[in-house]
Amino acid sequence: MKLNYAELSVTGPCPTNQDSVGFWQDDGGERGAIALLADGVGSLGSGDIASSLAITTGLRSFREAPSDASRHQRMLELFKAANWAVYDKGFEPDGPGHIATTMAVAVFGARDIVVGNVGDSRVYLVHRGMIKQLSVDHSLVGMQRRFGHITEAESRMSDQRHLITRGLGVDPQVRVDMDQAPVFAGDRVVLCSDGLHGCVSDLEIARIVHQLDPVAACRQLIALAMQRSTTDNTSAQVIEVVEV
Repeated sequence: MKLNYAELSVTGPCPTNQDSVGFWQDDGGERGAIALLADGVGSLGSGDIASSLAITTGLRSFREAPSDASRHQRMLELFKAANWAVYDKGFEPDGPGHIATTMAVAVFGARDIVVGNVGDSRVYLVHRGMIKQLSVDHSLVGMQRRFGHITEAESRMSDQRHLITRGLGVDPQVRVDMDQAPVFAGDRVVLCSDGLHGCVSDLEIARIVHQLDPVAACRQLIALAMQRSTTDNTSAQVIEVVEV
């Protein structure tokens, strides 16, 4: 699979950027490619440490996994490793104390992707201009939306939109939601933090990434969130599937 990748992460109105992103592609092609995005929980402090640790640990786990391990197995193991690293960091004598982060991951194979997430950072698939969210929002408003109590638009306005119900580093064990979807040449895969999807609608994301190349799409997405006065760090990864 041939991919065209771009990323952009900005601090925005916050004092520090607690988002982290990562990408790696196996030049030999056997392990495919992986994109990761994490958003540290700022209310606990040191969210930048939590998100960075989750990304570096997840990448290392994926690269070092046995060659015969399936992508689902690699996904589960990288989340376990990242969760334990973040959880353990909070118990270091001179460490930052209790820290946590979200993480969303997309692993690319020959003709499909496997997606995993914990928290409310999202993974989308845009196919022929139509967008589908492949991740599951582990948040209070996400739960309310799934039960039909509020709409997507109302969730973006809620003062409870930053309350997540799952995170890496919260407990020694973590539950990961996973999905799998076929991809075709011309498709776009988008990973983003809530600083973006809290201000920009799914339809707007689809239109922008479908019309622009990944670099320009990342810039336009972030600029739109900034124009709408996002109150959070804002990050986006756009991966164009050039060839399968």
